[in-house]
Parts: sequence; structure tokens; C-alpha cells
Amino acid sequence: MPSPRILLRVLLAVALAATLLPIARPAAALDAATFVAKTSAWAQAEEREYGVPASVAMAQAILESGWGESSLTKNARNWFGIKCSSTVSPHQNGCYAVNTTEYDSSGTAYTTTAQFRKYDTDQNSFIDHGYFLSRLTRYAKAFSYTNNPDRFIVEVHLGGYATDPQYANKVINLMVKYNLYQYNVTAAATGASELVIRPQTQAKVGATAYVTGLLSPGGGGREVLTQAYTASGWSTDQRVTSGIRGQFSIPLTSGTNTVGNTRYRVQAASAAGTLTSAEFTVDRLGSISVQAVSGVLVGGTARLKGAAVGYAGRTVTSQVLVSGAWQNHTTATVNSDGSFDLPLTYSQSTAGTRTFRAKLITAAGATLTSGQVTATWSGSSAAPAPVVQPSPAPAPTPVPAPSPTPVPASTVRLLNGTSIGQGWTAERTIFPGDWDRNGHEDLMLRTSAGDLLLYRASATGRFDPGVKIGNGWGAAVEIIGGQDWTGDGWADLVSRFTDGRLVLYPGNGKGGFAMPQQIGHGWQSFARLTSVGDSVGGNPGVVAARVSGEVLLYPSNGSGALGLPLQLATDWGALRSITGVDDWDGNGFSDLVAIESTGHLRYMAVGANGLVSSQHGIGTGWGLMRELGGISTTSTTRFLFAVRTDGRLFSYEVARG
Repeated sequence: MPSPRILLRVLLAVALAATLLPIARPAAALDAATFVAKTSAWAQAEEREYGVPASVAMAQAILESGWGESSLTKNARNWFGIKCSSTVSPHQNGCYAVNTTEYDSSGTAYTTTAQFRKYDTDQNSFIDHGYFLSRLTRYAKAFSYTNNPDRFIVEVHLGGYATDPQYANKVINLMVKYNLYQYNVTAAATGASELVIRPQTQAKVGATAYVTGLLSPGGGGREVLTQAYTASGWSTDQRVTSGIRGQFSIPLTSGTNTVGNTRYRVQAASAAGTLTSAEFTVDRLGSISVQAVSGVLVGGTARLKGAAVGYAGRTVTSQVLVSGAWQNHTTATVNSDGSFDLPLTYSQSTAGTRTFRAKLITAAGATLTSGQVTATWSGSSAAPAPVVQPSPAPAPTPVPAPSPTPVPASTVRLLNGTSIGQGWTAERTIFPGDWDRNGHEDLMLRTSAGDLLLYRASATGRFDPGVKIGNGWGAAVEIIGGQDWTGDGWADLVSRFTDGRLVLYPGNGKGGFAMPQQIGHGWQSFARLTSVGDSVGGNPGVVAARVSGEVLLYPSNGSGALGLPLQLATDWGALRSITGVDDWDGNGFSDLVAIESTGHLRYMAVGANGLVSSQHGIGTGWGLMRELGGISTTSTTRFLFAVRTDGRLFSYEVARG
């Protein structure tokens, strides 16, 4: 890698080249001599009428018309790209329509037709150029320097004529290259040099900002330097030698890689001594980004999360797009690590999709905006309050159960199973964990009518009669439980719907629900979901299996949001009923079990990275089992529940060693 000194020399060489290199001509363009012969008289007529130096008009015409080759110049005799406006120029003859690309307030591109001034003669276009500049107050200062074409174009540039920071230098370069000064009508100015600068006051972190300027008249070949203000005072940053007409362009390198403001000034050597410019500030801009927004149910609050690194303590604002215009919505303060979290509640009581972005205003007044994201509110507002509805509880019934295969004593194994109930439909049985926090693991059943029933477990190992805690669950493809997704100490449910939505239903610790929220979409491509409790980072995660045999783990952040997936396997197609269970091997991380096509029960130990570290068989004869659930009744006792095709519910104690 080149040394910083070499890179700096290259950067200064590029900056100096910007003041010296000619502007390339299209292959078909007029040669310089023909162009000058064709346009000099028109430019002189403009100077005589409005005072714009002929050399400036000719050089600008080269830039704006592409050496006379633009379609606008050929079809409308418009050499300067001046548009039609509400004020009709006495020099124009109607307007000429050109298809252009414009952008609305949301940043969306659209095609429209723009109207440009059209002229009877080329000279009228030049005359109108002078008329245009002379009528606008922002260019008024330039007309104090009609005898100094270099200063004239610098003042026009400072008035906002072009956004290109090198525009004035390009015009001066053309005037020098083709000696256009000889066509000026007004005699050139003489006297003491003056220093004028045009600094670039904003730049992205890592990008090069420049200060361009002019030392004129008589400022050619002079030393010009920039100084940055540091803790020890003003310190020289860069030095260059001005161009033949006193023009210069200097890179501003101090603070390039740091968000924030840097103070600068420019000094130039003149015949009368050192000239010093006014101070200026360069605002180094970081960026603001947002994450995809998880949809929520109607009435819920979506979250716009993102990062604005380098802007800790600044206010960030969410904006919502309404009728094509951005409206401020909610605010938050950027955290010390640059992160932020904005609530989104706009029209939350109505189903639909809204577009949002984040906005931040820097200390120097620059506005940063993120990309756009959408948030969707859908479904009903909340699960209904618990309603007691007595229902016969499945009673323990001793029936034969599959016998575990003997395994080595050093590994996880199952003890003989016991039938503890009947009437349990595999696809509608849910293992929610200790839902009511009474110290015992409960069960749930979704009825054919879509009602959700809670069966509270007691210390005796029996279950109380079912209590209805929700309805309308018929649209759910599957419901998984047993984990605390929000970190509040209460067990929660996660449901996948036919349209691919993944919705979190937080438990309230009283047998019911808090406000649900959508945490994902596009999940219809998976064949089965299950959950694990202590996954990557010690947080719950969703394990998702595809028909192809690919199995992915989506770790959560401990508050319900899911992160990027980890691939657990690509060849588990022969496994079914993949189920997350507790930490059976005592390494601190939840494990998995699954039923093989042969009817064998496979145990898979999971490590700290969320991946399977080892696996072995722990049972045979499991071919008739359809649903599994890993239950822990105490910190040391583990159980595996299994629902058989005939509706029998079995319980197996887990042993280790």
C-alpha cells in the first residue's frame, strides 16, 4: 500500500490538475478556432449590452453546449441551457420542449417535459445570457468586476450558478487554454490582488472536500495554503501554487475520517503581503441508516430502528410519506453507540402499509435522511381477554409406550414413557411452558373452531380443565411456545399464518396476552418451525426447516426481533417433528430432537454458536409419534412429551449419564 505521503502528493497533483487541464471536446464538435470565430462576435455583443466579459460567455458556452453539439443548441439555438420561466425574456422566441428526468419530494424519479428558451438567432441566445445574469440579484456582485473576467465568473459561481465545486476553475481554464481574454471589450483590471474563496462546506466522511478560489489580479504563480484550527491553534494543512490567472483548488484533508466540524482559513502570498480569508467550516457528514420494519397488528406500535454513528445525543426524527410529501412523526435521541429506536404509530388503528424514513439535522445544520422502509399494520388488534370455558381435561391413562433404546451411560437418554392423557390432536397441541408461572409446565390445545384452550398443570402432574384464552386462531398454520421472547419473565407464543406473517403474542403472566406484534413475513416457505430457549447470546431463537432438508436458526435479540439466520443443516430431509428442547446435556444451550424416517428418535446437542456439536439416537419405535415438546418442571428435571397418532399424550423423563 502506498505511504500516506505518496497518497497526499497524488491528491495535491489531482487538485492542481483541476485548475490546469482543458475540457475535452466531443469528436464531432467544432474545432477551437472555428468555435471562437463563430461565437466571439456574439459574446462581444453580449458584453457591450450587459457587461458580461466576452471570454466568460464563450467559455460558459463551451461547457453548457458541449462545444455547440447539444441537441438544445442545434434545435433551439440555446447555448446556455436557460429554461423558460414566468418572466418572458425580450430576446427569446417561445419555448422548446425537452423530455427530462425530475424527482419528487420523496426522491422518486419521474419523466416530465421541461421548457427551455428558444431563439431566432444564436446571438440572441448570448444576449439573453447577459440579460439573465444581470436581472438576478444573486449575481449582482459579479457586475462589479466586468473588467476582471476571472473574478466575474468566481462571483457568478458563488451566486449559485453551478453546483460543481470546480465550475469557476473550469471556465478560467478554458479562457486560459484558448486565450479568450483577447476578445474582451473592456480593458483588463490592474491593481492590488484580492483573495476570494469558494469552500465546500459539507462532505461525507472519507470523501475529499475542496476549497477553490482566486488571487486576482496578478495572482498567478503565488503560494496559497490552507490552515486548520486544532487544539494548539492554526496549523498549515496543505500548500499549492496558484494557476497562471491566480486560480487554485486545494483539498481539505484535516478531519477527513471523523464526523463533525473542522475550521479552516486560506492564506495567499501577494505583492502587498499575506492575504487571509474569512474562516469557514467543513461539516463532515456521517450517514443514517434504518433496518427493515417488522409489521404489527392493527393497534400495535411498529419500531423504526437504525444507526447514526457519530451523532450520539442528536435528535433523530421519523418521517412518514403522506400524499407524496414527508411529514415529521416521532423523535428520539441517538444513543452513545449511534443506535436509535423510533416508535411508529401513524394510522396504527387502520390496516395498511405506510412508508417511513429517518431524518437527522447535524450541529452545522445539514440534513441527513435514511433510505425508505415500509411498515404494515394488519389483522385484528389484540387477543381477547381470558374466558373461562370448562372443558374435559385429558385424563392420564396407562397404555404401552415406545421403549427407549439403551444408550451409553455418558450420554443423554430417556427413561420409560408414561401415558398421561388422550384426545390430543398432534397438529393442534401446543407446549407453552409455564404459562401462568405457578412453577409447572402447562399445555394448550387449539380447537377445530379456532379457540385456544389453556390446560394449567398442577403439582400432582394432572391438568386442570381447559380455559379459553383466545379465539380466531384457525388461520394459524402453527403455534410455538415455551420461550420468553420479550425478556419480561413471562412465556410467550409465536404464530405463523397462511400469508407468511410471523406474529409474537406476549404472555401477561395471568393466562392471557399483552399486545401482539408482527416480527416477520415471508415464512410460508418453511415446512415446520420450532423454538429453542438458550440459543446464540443466551436468547431464544426460531428453528425453521424446509422440505428440501435445509434447516436454519434465527436468533433473537432478547426483545422479540429476529436476526440473520445460521444454517444448521442442508440434509435433514429425512427428519420430521424437529423440536427444540431444554438444555439436556448441561452445557447451557438448548438442544434439538427429531424423528427419523426409520422411527428412531435422534438427539442433537447444540453449542454456544447455535450449531449442532454432536448427535446420537435415544429411542426406537417412534414412527407413530406426531408432535414432540420439551418440558422442564424444575431446574434439574427434564421431560419430553409426545403426541401419538391416536391422540395419546406420553411423558418421558430425560436422564443424563
